[in-house]
Amino acid sequence: MEAQWPLVFFTLFTALAAGVFGLVCLSEFLGKAPRTRIPGAIIALVSLVIGGIFSALHLGHLERVFNVLNNLSSGITQELILVVLLGAAIVAYLLLLRADNPALRKIVAAVGLALSLVSALFLGNSYYLASRPAWNTWLMPILYLVSAAVLGLFVMYILVTTTRTEDGSLTRLNRAAIITLIVQGAVILAYVIFLAVAPHAAAERSPSRLLSGDLAWVFWGGIVLLGLGIPLLLTVGYRAGRKGITASIVAIVGLVGVLVGGVAFRALMYILGSSIEKFS
Repeated sequence: MEAQWPLVFFTLFTALAAGVFGLVCLSEFLGKAPRTRIPGAIIALVSLVIGGIFSALHLGHLERVFNVLNNLSSGITQELILVVLLGAAIVAYLLLLRADNPALRKIVAAVGLALSLVSALFLGNSYYLASRPAWNTWLMPILYLVSAAVLGLFVMYILVTTTRTEDGSLTRLNRAAIITLIVQGAVILAYVIFLAVAPHAAAERSPSRLLSGDLAWVFWGGIVLLGLGIPLLLTVGYRAGRKGITASIVAIVGLVGVLVGGVAFRALMYILGSSIEKFS
């Protein structure tokens, strides 16, 4: 199966939006990093719009959106509804940031946090298909949720660094990034193991393609090295106070790394996503 690039970038930018806005909402409850909330919410909204554009490119014709809405039980329809609701929550939160109503803002933040979590999970759940053995696992929604968390953490890392927030948020973000990257690595390892034991084994979706075959350079270079290894080394190095590792370096290089890793994972997921039956 070929990589579906519009959907790769739709899920990437939508996950980024969910991750960033979820952390903005969390900062509202914690009362930390207030200067990151407006730029964070704006970045989330812009990312959601960019993701929507890529989704429209995949459909080919905008009128097909109405065909999608005819089946409310489909994963695509539920995904679209969640994206719209998440966008509405972001807009509502931005408007409330200008109003002096912290109680109402916290209510919207609670809704926004829930929508961010559910949206990230549904991005992966829509690929949980029995007809495609490499996708037929509960690990799919978890992979997308963890991806959203990692993307959001490094965007917020940049915002905390550039706004010079001095309330301890940077230390907490760094610790959260380390933990989340380790969790992401564990989930990716679990997924590779799943590929090895999944039913309906076939050469085109074998884990050997990732470990030592034609896709190894993408897996080891894009996911393991750039998406996990370098961001983890930087965050651990910053926590340990290593000379030359500044917060700005961790934020910028880390974000680039997890973006590359996110693209690589999504592309590989499609390439491995052949169906049980082949039709000529």
